Amino acid sequence: MKDYEVTVSLKMESEFTVNVEADSEDEAQDLVKDQVWDDVLTQEIRCHREITDEGYVAEQVMEDFDIYDANDELKAIMPKVGDNI
Repeated sequence: MKDYEVTVSLKMESEFTVNVEADSEDEAQDLVKDQVWDDVLTQEIRCHREITDEGYVAEQVMEDFDIYDANDELKAIMPKVGDNI
């Protein structure tokens, strides 16, 4: 078998409601924004998280030095004595 490195790209959304006490809408938004970035709402974010897009890209590791043939059999790496190189 060959080794592959797979890059995973996930885009997620999380939508939920938070109740806060504030003097204005702007202050309420700022308070919740601070809670998001201070990890106060981590549990809420995780509970409501949804994957909206995904992508996967596989790349063979050490592709330039492939030691397997098309049948996944180990190739002879060193030439035999007398082989023309």
